Amino acid sequence: MKKIILFIIINSFCFSGIKLGFDFSKEMEVDGYNFDIDESAVIGLDINEKDSKIGFGFEYVIKADIENTTSEIGIFSMYGTYKFYEDEEKKMQAFAKFGYSHPFIDFGVDDDGVKVSGGLMFGAHFNFDKIQFSFSIHNGSWEYDYPSYYYGMDDTDVSLTRLTIFYLFF
Repeated sequence: MKKIILFIIINSFCFSGIKLGFDFSKEMEVDGYNFDIDESAVIGLDINEKDSKIGFGFEYVIKADIENTTSEIGIFSMYGTYKFYEDEEKKMQAFAKFGYSHPFIDFGVDDDGVKVSGGLMFGAHFNFDKIQFSFSIHNGSWEYDYPSYYYGMDDTDVSLTRLTIFYLFF
């Protein structure tokens, strides 16, 4: 069984590529309030077989400051992709992506009583040879184990919108 799993993992990496990127625009909505988030680095892995329209990937967004707060946020995402456009001559591809993301939030205060939950993520990315532009929306929430003094809410919905540029190493 271990040999089969190892074979699958090695085979997956044969059709994959690491990507390094930069989030140049992020905005977070917290129950109707909007916050800008500083730029940050992103590392990812896309796994796509050459002749397949379906693939999957992972991204990790390094924590960045949420402007006008003492808080920071980072994100880990897992997603499936579907290639809906390809022009081999111009080396252009377009993918829809759909999956799950989990935010990592540091509130900058004692946040032991806060439970952060991930949620649905969706978006698209467009490859132009070795450059990728990505747009994605990530949903999640946090819940307090005690009555909240943050905005007077006990359960808070969070939506994060990202624009990212990547360099593809495959």
